[in-house]
Amino acid sequence: MGRDLEKNSLLNLLKSDMVINITLLAFSFAVAFVIAELTLRIVSPHKQFSSLYLNVNEQSVFPGYALYPGLNEQFTYTSNHLGYRSNHLFGKDSYGILAIGGSTTECVYLGDENGWTQLLEARLNSTSNQAITVGNVGSAGLAAPNHYLQLKHLVPQYKYVDMVVVLVGVNDFLKALQLNGVQDEMTLEENYRRTFKDYPRAVNKKWYRKTELWMHMRDVNNGWKNLFGHLTPDSLISISNSTMEIRRKAIKTDALPDLRIYLDGYEEYIRDMVSLSNQYKTKLVLITQPVLWHENMSDFEEQLTIFGIPPTIDGYTYSTKALAEGMELYNDRLRMVADEMNVTIIDLAEVLPKDTSIFYDYCHFNLEGAERVADMVFDHLKLLISEPIVHDN
Repeated sequence: MGRDLEKNSLLNLLKSDMVINITLLAFSFAVAFVIAELTLRIVSPHKQFSSLYLNVNEQSVFPGYALYPGLNEQFTYTSNHLGYRSNHLFGKDSYGILAIGGSTTECVYLGDENGWTQLLEARLNSTSNQAITVGNVGSAGLAAPNHYLQLKHLVPQYKYVDMVVVLVGVNDFLKALQLNGVQDEMTLEENYRRTFKDYPRAVNKKWYRKTELWMHMRDVNNGWKNLFGHLTPDSLISISNSTMEIRRKAIKTDALPDLRIYLDGYEEYIRDMVSLSNQYKTKLVLITQPVLWHENMSDFEEQLTIFGIPPTIDGYTYSTKALAEGMELYNDRLRMVADEMNVTIIDLAEVLPKDTSIFYDYCHFNLEGAERVADMVFDHLKLLISEPIVHDN
């Protein structure tokens, strides 16, 4: 009996010590969390929006050099500490143009010297009596919902933005094909995370996402993904060949799914961008999206566009005629909004030829294509910014 009491007392003591140790450990973690969180909020808070990674300076080899025509093998990609690509900074004494778009604005593989926005900036500065900054925040995969958020947050953040140029449409069209009649259920918070590499933590809804600790861990994770996410030339060619072989065996249909709900949503975002630019007293210039797709494409041209064509489903795939017609539906909506809301539009899709003198794949510009785009945009913009700008403090 005495031994049982002694044993129970020992067990209770051990349990008590365990509870105390667990409590102390939990308290220590809580204190460490609070200290780390407060330190990060003071030393390195997330306060600004950025569509690009900050202070990038990368020299790289284009993995598709052997597959795609009209490009250099090597390229340089840089972004500044404010999160855009330009040789200059937005400022009180310069005319600021913010270039928004997806990968056809970003022009990653053309490098810093050959992207159309960089060429445009050089042309404008060579013929203007005032300094002109063209800040490129184009980022691959972004569509109209993302561009609206870019315009909403980046124009007031950069302060001295006098014009916003938006090349838009192809990612909206491709996403509509991917959804295939299903309503897009992406939340506003998800759109923020898709749009910006950096953004204030207050944008998030869940409590742990509102912490600086979570935001910094997200930055590290995104950095790893970005660092190791490159294809090799051999793997890119292999994937292209195998995907094209599947397409050759598939039945090609000219019938697109019903795109009306997606076109209506696209139009609404464009109208919202026009309204927002008017509110900010910033000129808005819309640009239609040209593509290589056309009827009766050669096998070579079709293979160049293979990564822009939705996957084959049940042995069926869209013809290049259908893809060209679908892209034109989005361009037509853009033209309609521009006409109804009296917005300047640069109709690249109407003027540029659908051949490999302009494109290296389904929609991305090669070196000559970027020169042509820069020339066309320059011809329009030089008339819109002929008078010197005066910024208030």
